[in-house]
Amino acid sequence: MSSTQFIPVDETTILSCQFEGFDRAQEGHIIYVLAIKRGEFGESTRVSKRYNEFAQFAQDIQAISSVTLPVPPKKFFGNTDRAFLQKRMNALEDMLTIVSNNFWLSKSIDFKAFVDVDNFGLDFERECRQGLDMFLRSEPSWALQGQELRNIGWRMNKLFAIVENKGYTVQEHSATQLLSWVRIPKEPAMPLEAIGSTLKYIAGISHPFITSGTLGYLHGTDIPAAVMVRSVAPKLSLRDNIYRIKSFSDHFCRKYANPNARYKPDMKLIALYGRQILEALKFLHEKGVPYGHLHSGNVLVINDRLCQLSEVENGILGLPCLYQQFIMSLKKIATLEQRDVYCFGHVMFEMVNGRPLNQAFKEYHEKSEASTILEQLLSLDGIRNLPTIDNLLNEPFFKDVNLGQVERGSFKMSARVKDALATARDASFKAMRTRQLMYHRCRKAEDKDKAQKKKDQMREREKSRQVRSSQQKGSQATQVNATVGGFVVQTSTTTSKRPSSTATTVTTTSTTTSTSSPPPPPQPVQPPPQQQQQQQQ
Repeated sequence: MSSTQFIPVDETTILSCQFEGFDRAQEGHIIYVLAIKRGEFGESTRVSKRYNEFAQFAQDIQAISSVTLPVPPKKFFGNTDRAFLQKRMNALEDMLTIVSNNFWLSKSIDFKAFVDVDNFGLDFERECRQGLDMFLRSEPSWALQGQELRNIGWRMNKLFAIVENKGYTVQEHSATQLLSWVRIPKEPAMPLEAIGSTLKYIAGISHPFITSGTLGYLHGTDIPAAVMVRSVAPKLSLRDNIYRIKSFSDHFCRKYANPNARYKPDMKLIALYGRQILEALKFLHEKGVPYGHLHSGNVLVINDRLCQLSEVENGILGLPCLYQQFIMSLKKIATLEQRDVYCFGHVMFEMVNGRPLNQAFKEYHEKSEASTILEQLLSLDGIRNLPTIDNLLNEPFFKDVNLGQVERGSFKMSARVKDALATARDASFKAMRTRQLMYHRCRKAEDKDKAQKKKDQMREREKSRQVRSSQQKGSQATQVNATVGGFVVQTSTTTSKRPSSTATTVTTTSTTTSTSSPPPPPQPVQPPPQQQQQQQQ
């Protein structure tokens, strides 16, 4: 595969590791060589690590998640024995496999920077802190309450902090205010000059099932960033409820990578939350707002009967969504609405099963109310013909939910913002389809390479078979010795001329043993009877 076919790396890229061996460095220590693959069809690279680096990595993972990795023990004598090094390498590979197979540990910057320092070796946290400090200096009415909240979400270029607005004599927002600072990617979904005004309008969305914002702001020129301030949800996020989290300020790996207990809402509550999420998605699509970032962490639980969508601004910023690697592999997801419906399927799966679905699709064989909905959203047949949001709202599972009296949503925007949202929709759609096209081109190229390799192997096997066959035929044609028991029988045919005009063929057979004893003397040839009578006369 040529380098032009490689899919760009971002924070959603899945990294896989495979040990290739070990070697002794020039300094004398042992290094382990790993092949790192970026995504299913991404570019591969090699990195070398010492045992001490693996041991430190295990400590870092335990510090952020409380997950204890099985690090092979240290050995002071005989630690360069080849059998011991092979055994240690296998143990280290098993350790990394545990991390890469964990849905949340594999998204940590600790893991990504350890195996792919070229793409994830930057100090993202330092950059975010500097950006947040610059914003607070430029907006003196906002101030921190305590310290920044490190890694409460999975995005490595996003920082959260509890803030207060000192400009109010009476605090207008009694709830705790949560500020998010996120760097805008190099290719946002709309021009930078339009993002600032659009963020203000998005913060002002009024809908019973969408979280409004206190502030929407574009900050910085060299490193542009989106700043949003919202109230902290009284009951945190839907994912926090599923994992029974009481404090939102912990590292996301500590909260989700190794949960002690999980909560599965009852079917009535799942239907209620599902209906409210669908109503919010329907509103956003009617208003022309590209979302694409639905997951249980972006669903805030206000009370036991109400949830709201959050992080609506991510769609206009051009940030990669949590399920991007799955969506990229499913070319039947061909519209922005289908993308949101598919993400809704993942949220439903997490509510029903109490865990995330760490794969692109899942087949269902059991029949129940929830499995019927999940089959439409996550099975291969369902993904080929995904229902619309209106179709789902007409499903009895959601239609029978009583929402009570709810207000109609409103989203007032200027003509400029409306045009900017149209640009964002087009850019989001193009980015999604481009990645899908690149993915399937890579898949076709890989399938073609595999088919060619298979043909080459079959051709080589056929050549080898023909060579062996010709060698066997040649050896049979040139063989003049036949082994009989412990003796070798040699047969030769000679022709002698008699005095008469006719020739008599005489066959002489000599037998030799396989030992070194001398052969017996030749017997004289008896003349024909007629010749004997003439001699006697």
